[in-house]
Amino acid sequence: MVGAGWLEINFAERLWTVPAERMKPGKEHRVPLSAPAIAILEEMQKIRHNDFVFPGTKARRPLSNMSMLMLLRRMGRSDLTAHGFRSTFSDWCSETLTLKRNHDRKTGDTFRVVSATSPSEAVRD
Repeated sequence: MVGAGWLEINFAERLWTVPAERMKPGKEHRVPLSAPAIAILEEMQKIRHNDFVFPGTKARRPLSNMSMLMLLRRMGRSDLTAHGFRSTFSDWCSETLTLKRNHDRKTGDTFRVVSATSPSEAVRD
């Protein structure tokens, strides 16, 4: 998310397309955007001042990878790491959600379908 640019966001299709050069496997990555994500992006667009969804303090630069770490330090939370948030979220997803891998024969894309483990936990737009 840190380097997300406005040109990567397709509001009409509710899709964020991360270019191959920004992905570790070197392959374009497409992320469907939920209604709440679109709402946040629409708000961010109102305060847009460069090409990045989350702009940094330096001109024409995205938010730094160190921003979250510095925020945690200013909060006096040296016991936490930004990677810890990602890891915790990943663990929660694994424990709470069912991920099913699908393949689109037309485009050749592989994608994951996410569903809650019980209907009461389902997230809806």
